[in-house]
Amino acid sequence: MKKLSVLTALLLIMALLAACSSSSNSAPAYDKSQMEPSSYAEDAFTQDIQISLASGTPGRDESVTLQYASLTDVTHTFTAVQRLEVQLDGAWYVVPDAQDFVTLQLLTLPAKSQVEDNFRFEGRYEPLPAGDYRIVKDFSDPDGNSAAACYLFTVD
Repeated sequence: MKKLSVLTALLLIMALLAACSSSSNSAPAYDKSQMEPSSYAEDAFTQDIQISLASGTPGRDESVTLQYASLTDVTHTFTAVQRLEVQLDGAWYVVPDAQDFVTLQLLTLPAKSQVEDNFRFEGRYEPLPAGDYRIVKDFSDPDGNSAAACYLFTVD
């Protein structure tokens, strides 16, 4: 009987330790009542500019390298501003960014070509809880017309 009690106590302690370690590794869920809704409608994204992942794992690495590809004969410009959004209950919300400034750089995406750009997570965002995310980037053509593109990814 004493062996059974000791065994039961050990199993209980192991279960508690496992629960504590798994909860400390997972990020807390977002409270959408405290978040800004996205300003982008589902049909707001252009097909003329595609964003793909060149290297890294979004939400797990300090940063990832994105590739912007222009599929048109138009040269676009973009800034260093980065935007991360999360989908909660079917709607998109802006993930809070710890950085409250951005450098004033104007970068170029030449017509029918590709450029790479880094997207930083470390120092900007808390650990991302599991969910569906998108990185949104705004571009402008020489006439001042805006175009938005996004890269979708999932954090497990």
